[in-house]
Amino acid sequence: MILNGDTTIHYSNDIPIAVSTVVASDTTALAPIREIKEEIGIDIDPLVNVYNSVTPWGVHVSWYTAKMLTHEILVDPQEVQWCRWLSEAEVRQHPDLLESNRQFFDALDANVFQLPDVTA
Repeated sequence: MILNGDTTIHYSNDIPIAVSTVVASDTTALAPIREIKEEIGIDIDPLVNVYNSVTPWGVHVSWYTAKMLTHEILVDPQEVQWCRWLSEAEVRQHPDLLESNRQFFDALDANVFQLPDVTA
């Protein structure tokens, strides 16, 4: 899922894959649950922390797989300008993808980690 328009973080035209920020009351696993609910109204269950990285600007990032518990997208226009589903190929080829997202795909391609099979 691609979200655009975080109102507190500006990366020129770069687009992040669904983003969450840990606040004082969150654990790392609770941040994506809270942020995804606030920004697009979907309830999720983070399943597996598959990868951790540090962005070139020093932000620690944790990457999770998640199970969607609800499926209706309700974008909060104060948080997100637009939201849509993209294929992996579309995400990889997007000219405005954040460098940290490109690093995630580079690590995946280099078998630094593997995504779990979520189709079973």
